[in-house]
Order: sequence, then C-alpha cells, then structure tokens
Amino acid sequence: MGRKKTLICMLLAVCLMWTFKPERASADGGSIMVNGVNILQALDRTVPCGAGSAVYDEGTNTLTLRNAEIGGPNHGGSVLIYGIEIQKEGVTVRLEGSNLIDAYLGIWSRNPIVIQGADGGSLAVRVSKNQELSVPCRGISVDYGGLTVRDANIRITMENLDNMSGYGIDICGGDNEIVNYQLEITGPFLGNEDQSVVGINGTGANSLTISNQSHITMPTIGRGADVSGKLTLSDSTMEIGSTYQSGISGGNVEIVNARLTASESSGLALQANEKITIVDSELNVKSTGTNALLCGNLEVANSSLTTNGYWPAL
Repeated sequence: MGRKKTLICMLLAVCLMWTFKPERASADGGSIMVNGVNILQALDRTVPCGAGSAVYDEGTNTLTLRNAEIGGPNHGGSVLIYGIEIQKEGVTVRLEGSNLIDAYLGIWSRNPIVIQGADGGSLAVRVSKNQELSVPCRGISVDYGGLTVRDANIRITMENLDNMSGYGIDICGGDNEIVNYQLEITGPFLGNEDQSVVGINGTGANSLTISNQSHITMPTIGRGADVSGKLTLSDSTMEIGSTYQSGISGGNVEIVNARLTASESSGLALQANEKITIVDSELNVKSTGTNALLCGNLEVANSSLTTNGYWPAL
C-alpha cells in the first residue's frame, strides 16, 4: 500500500510539473496583452484593432500601434479591463497615426516602458469604471516607475468613475521623464474624501522631469500633479484649471524657463515638502480655500510670481 501511494504521488508530481512548466516559461519571458490577446503568440505577432493594428517587433522589443482602436464600452458586455497589459521588460510603445484605447486600465506595465510618438502619432485614452473591479482606474500606469514619454500627443479622459478613484498617469517609483510631450488630462471635478481623481500621480516616484517644450493641460481635475520626489518643469508649460483638492505638489519643485498656471485650487495651488526653486519663469497660482504657495524654502530668480490665496497667499 505504501509503494502504491508513493507511486501515485510521483505521478501527480510529474503531471503538475508538465502542467505548470509552460506557465512558468511564459511568466519568465513575459507577455504583452493587446485587446485581450497575447501578441507574442499571435500570427505574425499582429493583433487587428478596429481599423488599425498592433504589431510587435521582437528584435527591437517594440509594440507599434497603427491607427489602433482598442476596447470599448461593449467589449464582452463590460468595459475592457486592460487595453494593453505589459509583463515583458524594456518595451517601447510606438505610436503611428491616431490611436484609441477605451478601457478600465489603458496601458499598464509592471516594468519601466517608453512611449514614443512617430511622425505626429497620437493616442487618446478613455478610462471608465468596470463593474467587476474595485481598484482605481488608470490611463497610463507603471508599477515600478521608469516611465519615459517622447514626442507624443496624448489625451486622457476619465469618465463614469462611479465614485471610483482615477489616475490619468500613475507612476509608482523610479525616475520618470516627459520630453516634447503634448498632454491633456480631464477628469471629474467633484469628489469626496474616499475618492481621488489625479492627473499625474507619482506618490512613490523618485522624480518626474517635464522638459523640452512639453505642454500639459488639465482643465478640470481633483488633483493636478503629485510627486513624492523631485518635480522639475523645464522649458515647458503646465496649465491646471479648476481642481477640487490641490494643484501641484512635490518633495522638491524646480521650475526653470517655464510657465505654470494653477488658476483655481480649493487646496494648495503649489506646494513642496522642502524647497521650491523658480528661475526665469512665469507663475500664476491661486487658492480659494487656503494658501496659494507653501514650502519650507523658496528661491525666486528673474521670474514673475503671482499668488492669490484665501489665507496668506505666500
């Protein structure tokens, strides 16, 4: 009886090994899901997406979207969970033509990624509530930080959140960079204590640098930009309209040869835990509920700074 039991256990172990081996190999190599399909296993590594397509090039580790239309509110009777889900390391997402993602999580990656526009390529991301999930909606999300966006035109819209929190861009660590980037983020203005609607959420990020003629607009949003580490705005423009909570917040904030407007914040319009440095720049920040600008150390050189606060503005 003992030998029989041992033999059965050995057979079960072999079966389990063969059952889980392919999954482990897939996890080690990573996967790239586009519209619910693993493009690494698709014919010619191509996934049709509406009138366009998504194509993966193994040699350059590049996922190219060409006039792709991904997801939609009627995908499987509910909002698609992931528009693009990246488990593979070192992926570049290349934008060609006009692309659209409609999902609960637009682009999600576990590891650092690059989003690169090509010849005016653009991306519109619409995120909304999926009734099966209860985690924040996200337009572009990188779990371990390291998001780089270059030469891209991106519009992120958060709609029908149904009291769910939403993040336009969510970066959870690392050093992040936005270069020559045209970005518009719009979300619900009203919120409550349990709901956050944030344009750029970098509460775990070491740094975020916005540079080289980038232009970021947030007409209405709960909170504009929130970065735990250093937030740098250089040779660029950021315009934040009405915010339910705060405008811009960082560990340190450095604004050089740039223009920043936070025109109507209920909370702090511009805040740093440590230092705010403003050089060769123009700022206009306003708070209707508290101070317009708050920091431990302020340095202003050759700049125009206009503040208006409910409490002392500066």
